[in-house]
Amino acid sequence: MGNPVGAMLKAKRKENKLPVKDVIGKLRSFGIDISDKTLYGWESGHRQPDADTFLTLCKIYGIESISAIDSTKTQDMPKDAQVVANDYVSLDEHGKRIVKSVIAEEKRRMNAETKLYEPKEVYPINSYLQPASAGCGDFTDDDCFEVIDLVKRPPNGTSFLVTVDGDSMEPTYHDGDKVFVHSQSTLDVGDIGVVAFGSDMYIKEQGENCLISHKPAYDPKYPDMDTLVRVYGKVLGVCTDDYFG
Repeated sequence: MGNPVGAMLKAKRKENKLPVKDVIGKLRSFGIDISDKTLYGWESGHRQPDADTFLTLCKIYGIESISAIDSTKTQDMPKDAQVVANDYVSLDEHGKRIVKSVIAEEKRRMNAETKLYEPKEVYPINSYLQPASAGCGDFTDDDCFEVIDLVKRPPNGTSFLVTVDGDSMEPTYHDGDKVFVHSQSTLDVGDIGVVAFGSDMYIKEQGENCLISHKPAYDPKYPDMDTLVRVYGKVLGVCTDDYFG
């Protein structure tokens, strides 16, 4: 699988009547230690030398102009780029290091700017304004929600967000936390859910015929015969700040 650069390197070596071992010896005098297998790999096009080694080979083969290396590679190169390339060949090692450090820094800057303006994937989700405590009416059918764009995928099964009101579920959930909720009409014992208990809305753990708070100061809530209990969903976890970018 040859290429023009590999063919050129081989042609220039033969032009200079340099055996492979002589080229390797000259490279070593420049501090570049390679095997004959590596050099043959460059000439066959299966490998490519790095920029410094390539320019050293140009020096060994007496190539003074980059544009003379391979017209198929430079014919579309802007003239100012050819001038810069030729100037680079003539620099000493200190000058080459300076040029390479500038190029590396500019590539880093450009990559950073590209990432800055790359479009981010967003995950729109309904966030209900009515907190899960002291609610009224039908929680999920009213118009009191805003659409929030999350920058990270929410947990699988998330249907909406709701805000915790009060400290009864501490330390699991805190006042003001936004939590992910999966819409469902029943809870298993041990699940934490959004539950309408009469006219009040709560985030509680489902117990045996009661709703349990995680803060010991709050007693379990037991519905009486006249209390309507409705489950709106199961809480999947907290929507932390990193979801908002």
